[in-house]
Amino acid sequence: MNERSVRSRIRGIVSIALALPLVACAAGGGPGGTASTPTSSPAPATVLTTPTAQIGGDTGASTVQPPTPFPGQDDAEITAFNYFAALGNHQYAQARSYLAPDLQAGTSEADLAAQMEGAEVVGLVVLVPTATRPDRVIYQAIVSARTIPGAPGPWNFGANTRYVELIRTPQGWRLSQVSTEPLGDGR
Repeated sequence: MNERSVRSRIRGIVSIALALPLVACAAGGGPGGTASTPTSSPAPATVLTTPTAQIGGDTGASTVQPPTPFPGQDDAEITAFNYFAALGNHQYAQARSYLAPDLQAGTSEADLAAQMEGAEVVGLVVLVPTATRPDRVIYQAIVSARTIPGAPGPWNFGANTRYVELIRTPQGWRLSQVSTEPLGDGR
């Protein structure tokens, strides 16, 4: 494995510390105010905090940045982070802007709102690359969710696994797939 590949793998394991359910669980703030144990997730090799998005707060304010036109792999990670930050803050127009053109054409803001049913907020915790090419990267994403007790929806309280594929477009990296099932590497 060459040095660039090693650096890429290390950078690929990114942890974004968010004040979301995993922190609440550790503090005894699980569903119903009781302590709960979050599911385990892979331990990150590198911790990277970034000021690109601010999650939560009483105002729901967000400083999510627009998609980047610079298509490095770090930018793919930032795009994934910003997508989940916008989705988690119910900023569906912003979240939709991070989708690849084909996915964006078939996904409305109402579709994104439906993906948030039963959840108050979600946020990206960690990305682990499972396949990389210069024009495409697939990550296993651990997404933390704070759910609404008793409300049905696609999210579980605490850690949730999603698989995301990002592709390079003329506008920069964009999400082309989001799935609860592993994605093939497409080689």
